[in-house]
Amino acid sequence: MKLKVSIAGPGGASAEVLAELADGSTPDQVRDAVRLHAAALRAGLGDEAPPAAEDDGPRPRRNGPPPPRDNDGGKPPENGRQLLAWAGDRGCKRRVFELKDAWEFPDQVVSWGRDEAIAVYNELLKEADRPAPRGGYGRNRYAGGRA
Repeated sequence: MKLKVSIAGPGGASAEVLAELADGSTPDQVRDAVRLHAAALRAGLGDEAPPAAEDDGPRPRRNGPPPPRDNDGGKPPENGRQLLAWAGDRGCKRRVFELKDAWEFPDQVVSWGRDEAIAVYNELLKEADRPAPRGGYGRNRYAGGRA
């Protein structure tokens, strides 16, 4: 399978790359290749910095919590109990527990201090800014995964 990625840069500059992918490439592999080549082209045109190397931390889910139901004013939680309440309002409690296990935080979330709560809160906010993957995000790749 041939892949062609073209980018138009500032001042009328443009760049293009042709790549060859294996015939049995999955949609995820194709999407990743497009993103990689587009990022490299943008970096070459001076549009943005090249992608940073990935760390060995947990791979974040591509969708994040839905918009808040209440008006919390963007105030971060002070402890694990407040984080669980905040996550429960947004339907992302399960993600809190996934991050707890991945980052090896204490098992009882309600006993967390400010540092652990803020770390998970910030990760959930980052995930909210990312678009959902094209194929869905649930266990069966449906858009409406279980909460």
